[in-house]
Amino acid sequence: MGEQVEFVKQQIEKASKVSKVSGNSDVPKDGGKNKLSDEARKQFRDENDPLTIQCRAQFKQKKLEFINNMKKYLKEHADSLTAEEIERFGMQIDKAECQIRESAVKPSSKQKVKKLTAFEFYKLDKQEKYTNLDESEREEKLKRHFERLDAEKRAMYEEKEGNQ
Repeated sequence: MGEQVEFVKQQIEKASKVSKVSGNSDVPKDGGKNKLSDEARKQFRDENDPLTIQCRAQFKQKKLEFINNMKKYLKEHADSLTAEEIERFGMQIDKAECQIRESAVKPSSKQKVKKLTAFEFYKLDKQEKYTNLDESEREEKLKRHFERLDAEKRAMYEEKEGNQ
């Protein structure tokens, strides 16, 4: 009886030190985001790190084994599965294949949106003006008009530029 009480006390103490994140009582209260895991994440993001390359290759290998096992199971048990189950297996296989498929073009970092200048805002306002001219002549003419604007109107376009 004393052993059970001691065991329960240990479990209560353990439960007070961890939070129940997603039903997993082994996850620390900080969600596992301690300094070590941050360093591990940083290392895993490094595409040239040999450990990262090894882990990704191992992941791909295990995922291929999983896909092959799923396909094998589907072939062997196709007659005993319902249409919904077969469809679900197919979706899981497709999802797993997408996870290991190498993309031809790696996603680039977010493109910075080009901030417009005061003159470009002016050009947007005057889109209907001088449409009969070619682009370079039209731009020169609009530039001359923009430079001649009174201070109040020009300040309005410069304010738009600053508010981006």
